[in-house]
Amino acid sequence: SILNPDREQECFDVNVLKTLFMIKYVNEITATVDNITSLMIDSIDADRIALKKRVEDALSRLIRQTLVQKSGDLYIFLTNEEQEINRAIQSQNFEISEVTNKISELIFDGIYDDKKYRCPRLNGRYSFSFNQIVDDRPYKQTQSYNIGLKIITPNFGDIDENVLGIMSMQESNVVIALPNDRSYIEEIEYALRIEKFLRANASSTLLNFDQVKIAKSAEMREHNKNAALFLREALKQANIYV
Repeated sequence: SILNPDREQECFDVNVLKTLFMIKYVNEITATVDNITSLMIDSIDADRIALKKRVEDALSRLIRQTLVQKSGDLYIFLTNEEQEINRAIQSQNFEISEVTNKISELIFDGIYDDKKYRCPRLNGRYSFSFNQIVDDRPYKQTQSYNIGLKIITPNFGDIDENVLGIMSMQESNVVIALPNDRSYIEEIEYALRIEKFLRANASSTLLNFDQVKIAKSAEMREHNKNAALFLREALKQANIYV
């Protein structure tokens, strides 16, 4: 098999997969990396840190083979039918601009939804509208104000902090550079794939597709919820250039 080409009697990847299958319907055990690692310990002398790294590597391979699905910090064993559906979802394409628009929506219509900056002087008498930008892509309304808030994500590429400082000065923007953690981007990408899969199969007559639609719609909402949580944490750790 792909997971065990040498047909080892004790293949680590296969054992991780068996562990996920074992706890799939056990509500009392959540399938986090730490819990999976605990279940994989085979002796009191085991090096937990090294074992956790092996588990993480195995999970990455299982995800690539669409045998396992990641949702937030949980890993889910997939049945044959679920694998087939997930392969169809993974085959859906999207544009980077769609990811950027979703990040903008989560920030400017949720996390920070103020449309004007109110100057604290003179008892807040004066307020100023500002441009809303993510990775050089304006969000919604015409971006013609004198000041702006610009979010830089890992999708923008590596950029020197001196350049970010100059960018802030030249563009009259507060520049917020998010850390390289792509967790929220991955959550958004998967939610987009599910959305496109459901839209493409809206008139499907496949058996049980109504149940699939309900389950995947709920999963899409969960991925969007996770994206908002991860994005909020990324903003807390961001570097700000003014």
